[in-house]
Amino acid sequence: MPADISITIANHNGRDMLDRCLNSIYAAPPARASFEVIVVDNASRDGSAAMTREKYPSAIVIENAAPLGFAANQNKAMSAASGEFFLLLNNDAELSPGALDAMADFMRSNPRAGLAGPRLLNPDGSVQESCFRAPTLSVLLWDAFFISSMFPASETFGGFKRWAHDAARRVPSLSGACLIARRSAASDVGPLDERFFMYFEDHDWCLRFRRAGWEVWFAPFADVLHIGGGSEGLLGHDKMDRFYSSLLFFYRKHYGTPAAAAAALLNMAGAAFRVAAFTAAALISPSRRASLSARASLYKRLFSWHLRRKNVF
Repeated sequence: MPADISITIANHNGRDMLDRCLNSIYAAPPARASFEVIVVDNASRDGSAAMTREKYPSAIVIENAAPLGFAANQNKAMSAASGEFFLLLNNDAELSPGALDAMADFMRSNPRAGLAGPRLLNPDGSVQESCFRAPTLSVLLWDAFFISSMFPASETFGGFKRWAHDAARRVPSLSGACLIARRSAASDVGPLDERFFMYFEDHDWCLRFRRAGWEVWFAPFADVLHIGGGSEGLLGHDKMDRFYSSLLFFYRKHYGTPAAAAAALLNMAGAAFRVAAFTAAALISPSRRASLSARASLYKRLFSWHLRRKNVF
């Protein structure tokens, strides 16, 4: 019999995090919703697949012979799933008791909701930003020149960083750390775009759902602990390269090559501005010189990275 929710998890050398993630599911199973768990092990070398089979024998384990990107792994899991809903879950996330029932109930009560995301919590229990502005050139401009930081309470400039995350609402974009998708909507929209190896595949999916007429919701009726960084272990890589390559591809895909070039220029302008600001601050703050100089070096590297990209302009 098909499950109500198919929980799909991608993992690469994250055995301990994966164990905690799976335990959060099986230790407090939902009272109403039936579920299945599908783990795609991305060529791990730490015994993750064996641990899953031994401790959670009902979980379906798919082992990759060679590493794939996050979107490809999640697509592989969803293609093997039977559920009415897909719950894409990071291996560094842990469900709170009742979360699965709450998310299934929300989706059934909102038939036009194609995607929904729960409230994400940091390890200290504080609220983690769980929904986002859609990536646009305006957003890059606000972020590049600290306008977002100067007006953090403004959703136009600061997004949802200061919002209490205490009410259900339609939003432009959600975090891919935990995301529930309606199977029929996903069939309509299509799978995650595997050209995004890592980062921005969630923003891309949210935008595609909205353009197809489906609603994207933040639903704080379920809490999910998100440690952060676990999915980056899917494959050893340069985080800067992966993040900004995906960012520029997102702008090129959805807004065209001129927009991608403008995005690169805004990134470079923001990086140059930060190099100047952090370098000046280091000169007048000896006690923080090392940390400020390190931040300036990071943005020098980001500026140089864009200069080396031959297909940006």
